[in-house]
Amino acid sequence: MKASVTLARVIGPPVIALSLLSTAMAEPSVYRCEGEHGPVFITIPCGDDSQPLDLSNPPPGGRIARPPEPTAVPSDEDNQPDNAPEEAASSPCKDFTSTELRTLRIGERIERGMSREQVEASWGSPVDRVPGPPEVWTYDNRYYGRVVSLRKVYFRDGCVEGIRTGVDP
Repeated sequence: MKASVTLARVIGPPVIALSLLSTAMAEPSVYRCEGEHGPVFITIPCGDDSQPLDLSNPPPGGRIARPPEPTAVPSDEDNQPDNAPEEAASSPCKDFTSTELRTLRIGERIERGMSREQVEASWGSPVDRVPGPPEVWTYDNRYYGRVVSLRKVYFRDGCVEGIRTGVDP
């Protein structure tokens, strides 16, 4: 029993020191220093005022930013009080995360609420576009020149409202 206690005392400090060292090595610091020919990046501080660079990666996901809506120059009429509250102009399309869009594009799938640009990124250009409410895009799959399947995408206000697949007679 005495031998095992002595062994734990001898092995304990080196094991703790190694675990602390491996933790420090897992996240090395990188410093930007001014060298003779421009910036140099090293893992040791280059002066008393050296600060480590932030090398953390942003979390996955997020949203793809839409361009801002153009704003009109306010006139004197805009400054008058109005009894009716203004509704904020927003896109009628669903706000997909970048991860959702990537997954849909890789799987060559589309969903309700996608914009025209998102559909085209996933399925490519349609073989036919019929304007009007609803706007209809037609995609076909051919085998030796014969249409084997049709996919029709219906848009309202620039967003996918419905999808129909099959073969039209």
